[in-house]
Amino acid sequence: MERRPAVLIEAVDDQEKLLRERDTTIHTETMRIDRSLFTAEALALSSERLVELQDMVSDASRIFVLEKTGDNPSPNICLGRAARNDVVIADPTVSSSQASIRFDGTHYHLRDLESANGTYVNRLKVGSDEQKTLRDGDTLRLGGRVFYFLWPDTFVLFVELRANRIDLASQ
Repeated sequence: MERRPAVLIEAVDDQEKLLRERDTTIHTETMRIDRSLFTAEALALSSERLVELQDMVSDASRIFVLEKTGDNPSPNICLGRAARNDVVIADPTVSSSQASIRFDGTHYHLRDLESANGTYVNRLKVGSDEQKTLRDGDTLRLGGRVFYFLWPDTFVLFVELRANRIDLASQ
């Protein structure tokens, strides 16, 4: 089976909000979803965090799939304003080559490409000489744009919950 890519979901009005750390897990037994479709990691994401994320994005939020599609020689997924990038973010605050993301088979790693306005993960600046391992639900700021990073199975669960409008807060 081919691996599904992770995604970045655009934040509403570029508001940089962090998802709170919680250890309350989703009670999938009471949901109207097929549990067999999701990994344990996706199902372990707290219900409160998924509810929070619902409010931080809108139905009009753009979704960027993290996969190689651009016309660049890098083996990594390149993000930036230029058309050669795999993820093109048409915004003047985003550098033409803002950042890159590498998947090592287990984790996604973000690196800033000496961008003018910086790359941030959970409000902490990523230096051009460092690599930041991304966690499910991390907040990314690229220039002035804000996104939420989701692993593939978590994204599928997020979409399923959003589509069904399941009220997790009442469970």
